[in-house]
Amino acid sequence: MEKIDPIETAEKLINKFYKPNHQPYSYRDAQSCALIAVNEIIEQLTHWCPAHILNFWLNVKKEIELS
Repeated sequence: MEKIDPIETAEKLINKFYKPNHQPYSYRDAQSCALIAVNEIIEQLTHWCPAHILNFWLNVKKEIELS
């Protein structure tokens, strides 16, 4: 099974929202959208998921904030 990297996941999420050739969005806008998405995921997971999955998404959030 392939290990999923929080840094790679953060980059993928930001890039989903940031398309330099088709933008109305800046990189910061894309970063904000990715944070909103991850916060929604975290909010849903906190009620039922194992700690290691929640920790993964918290690490993704941290990487988005640092990017």
